[in-house]
Amino acid sequence: MATQLLNKALDAGFALVMLRMLGPAGAGSYAFAGVVVLYLETAAGFGLDTLITRDVARDLTQGPRYLWHAVVLRTLIWATLAPLLWLGLLAWDGLAALGADTLAACGLLILAALPALWAGAVSRLFYAHERMEVPALVTVQTTVTKVALGMAALIAGSGIVGLAGVAVLNNLLTLAVLGFLARRVAFPLPIAFQPSLARRMLVEAFPLFCNNLLAAAFFRVDVLLLQAWQGAAVVGWYTAAYKVVDAALLLPSSLTLALFPAMARQAASARDALERTYHLAVRYLLALAFPLAVGTTALAEPIAALVGGRAFLPHSALALQWLIWFLPLSYVNGVTQYVLIALGRQRSVTVAFLIVVLFNVAANAVAIPLLSYRGAALVTVLSEVVLLLPLAHALRAAVARLPLW
Repeated sequence: MATQLLNKALDAGFALVMLRMLGPAGAGSYAFAGVVVLYLETAAGFGLDTLITRDVARDLTQGPRYLWHAVVLRTLIWATLAPLLWLGLLAWDGLAALGADTLAACGLLILAALPALWAGAVSRLFYAHERMEVPALVTVQTTVTKVALGMAALIAGSGIVGLAGVAVLNNLLTLAVLGFLARRVAFPLPIAFQPSLARRMLVEAFPLFCNNLLAAAFFRVDVLLLQAWQGAAVVGWYTAAYKVVDAALLLPSSLTLALFPAMARQAASARDALERTYHLAVRYLLALAFPLAVGTTALAEPIAALVGGRAFLPHSALALQWLIWFLPLSYVNGVTQYVLIALGRQRSVTVAFLIVVLFNVAANAVAIPLLSYRGAALVTVLSEVVLLLPLAHALRAAVARLPLW
């Protein structure tokens, strides 16, 4: 946790500089590029990170086999999707004039996605071995390098293109470091490719892939719609508010990843222990979420001014006052879906995310033209309510009730 707090502090400090130097329009363009490539990484990742953690935690000897097949599968998927994504971006530019810098940043981030996908698979071996400190420490190195090179790129005036180039170099370095540290748990790799294992991994991971892709659509489709209908500056205002929310998501994501290997074992042999673990996690997370939401609402303007500077006011502050209230249910939904995955009920999570994505896209299509970024923030909050209902139903049918009623 200490390393993650350090990473967030470094990221926050860098964001303060980056947002001020890029301004709302530049920040919005880079956020758009990041979201576009997030969809590529999610699709090419195919849910295999979670599958590696779950299955290798149950049998550590399977680590090298799972890693090798994950790397091969991800490379093939990336090589198929990357050219299609680039053609789609060119078509978008022809219709809406994204700009040369935005296109160049997207292209570099597409390249950066491949080593990031490989590194993600390697890091999951450490989670399966419950050695979370290793990827955590590597993440510190990654963040320090990103901040140092990113600052140099901004000072040199290379803008979002320079930041995207830094991402390529940094992801390659992270992959090299993780590969070296994982030599005892990942090697020797079984170079022979087993189609039967690859098929089984794809079948098992498909619901997880759907969950991840739907979650990405749920959380960030508003950025694409804001870019298309409101422009890069509005995306920049919204992004500055989202920086605060991202920081507030540190604890639940860290707690969930740390608990997941144990929950996977409890799901197989100790359902009562799994229920106790889940209830305790939810209570602690809610005890944190509500004070954060109240305090952020009251102090939204100085927080937004600190994050992005006066150029982002008052819009980022208004967005933050609405957006922060998705936090409590987001905390609950995050840990609930991983309990269902531990129980092998990932298809229930898929159905839940499908429902919420349909709601999210439809509601954003109405709210953004009427309320701009405030509409996007409101829909984000309401979407967490919609997501909670099917997740709670699936959980109650499987093992436990929510500790909310």
